[in-house]
Amino acid sequence: MTSQNQSEPEKQTGFLVSVILVFLCSSIWGCAPIFWKQLTTRILDPWYTCCTRVVFSCVWSFLIVLATRKFDEVKKLLKSKRDIFIIALGGVATAANWALYILSVSTDRIKDASLAYFIGPIFFVVTGLFFFKEKPTIAQWISVGIAAIGVLVAVIAGGDFPILAILIAIAYIIYSSVMKLVNVSPAVLVFLETLTVLPFTLGYMIYDEVTGKGAFANLEGIQFILLPCAGLITLIPLLFLAKGIKGIHYSLSGMIGYVNPTLQMIVAVFIYNEIIETTDLITYIFVWVAVVLFVVDSFIQNHKHQKQLQSQQISNQQEMLGEEK
Repeated sequence: MTSQNQSEPEKQTGFLVSVILVFLCSSIWGCAPIFWKQLTTRILDPWYTCCTRVVFSCVWSFLIVLATRKFDEVKKLLKSKRDIFIIALGGVATAANWALYILSVSTDRIKDASLAYFIGPIFFVVTGLFFFKEKPTIAQWISVGIAAIGVLVAVIAGGDFPILAILIAIAYIIYSSVMKLVNVSPAVLVFLETLTVLPFTLGYMIYDEVTGKGAFANLEGIQFILLPCAGLITLIPLLFLAKGIKGIHYSLSGMIGYVNPTLQMIVAVFIYNEIIETTDLITYIFVWVAVVLFVVDSFIQNHKHQKQLQSQQISNQQEMLGEEK
């Protein structure tokens, strides 16, 4: 009985920790435009900045793999053609997402980029339904519908079809799915994904250096610290996400992801003076009503599930005791 009584709180704690990790990931991403602006505004072009992000993410993740002695995981993954394909796909999607996002930030379109992450969580729920066999409750479907209405308002108000936002969202969904599909520690996954595209990024960086558009021709003194920091600000939230996403439903992680675009919008308006429209406020109201409804229902469903497991364990134990008698 004691061990069973302890198991439920432990599982509830694990669920809560996973939610917090995904929330922290989204929060860091939401504030990240401030950092990327420092590198891309009148210093480096967005493509070089993206390459820097890939290179130093690879370096930092390699150091973590080295420190934690995870090379057995690396060797195991490289023996599986399925895992190699999935990780390579994740690496391309990751690089595409980073490049498109940094491009939008560097061209003063942070608010537009945030739309990608408003659209993304809706894709999460659909992906969770069709690829991970998750079954949203009625309350969760209602919350998705509410969020979709909010996003539709933003799309209609924008006038043009948001192709950039759609591409960023699709790339984000692909590499998030890779985290869910591959059973490996987060640092190993980031290392292998970035390693996949490393030759291409290094090639571009060398070209920019030779033509005078790289870091050595444009950065001075303390500015060089920004380069390795590009890896850290990328790796830390990815580690949070890779760890947290395994402890909760895929669709829930997507809904928590709305923290990211909301913070991006706040940064865009209050720091970089991008104009917020009435339709933007309407979108936020719809989206956050949906998020609260979805998260609350997820906690309720998780609690019910743990109760059912506990009841089943107690019932099985009683049957075993009856058989012994």
